[in-house]
Amino acid sequence: MEFVNSLYARGKDGAMICAAMGTGKTAMAIYIAAEQNFQKVLILCPLRVVQVWKPQFEKHSATPWLVVPLDESFANTQAKRDEAERQIKLATARGVPVAVVINYESAWRGPFAEWALRQDWDLVIADEIHRCKAPGGCSQSLRAARTPKSGPTS
Repeated sequence: MEFVNSLYARGKDGAMICAAMGTGKTAMAIYIAAEQNFQKVLILCPLRVVQVWKPQFEKHSATPWLVVPLDESFANTQAKRDEAERQIKLATARGVPVAVVINYESAWRGPFAEWALRQDWDLVIADEIHRCKAPGGCSQSLRAARTPKSGPTS
């Protein structure tokens, strides 16, 4: 964790935490978000773990977070986008950090992706990113998320 925090201190804008299952990667990500005082976090993950993040924030953060799990209970990606937008406004009004959690398959679809790419996220967490390397995976949308808002660079 110190290494990742030192990267931020030196102006680097990202890191990858690679460790075996059960070694605390989720806890590390939450600690880093809290230590860096991040206010707006996007978490991309498989659908089956969307609901896992809320209890993990409750367990590992001393700071209360508004965690917004956007799972299959929402009718479509437009509804997920609307809920994320509403909850971010609520978190801002309350003065608490917010973590929007969405599955990869929904994150790259039009309504949510277009909105998410315009946001100024303090941190984007790609949980179980190995799922994105498969044909038809989410690597293109993740690449778009890393493109500077002023336009692509070579």
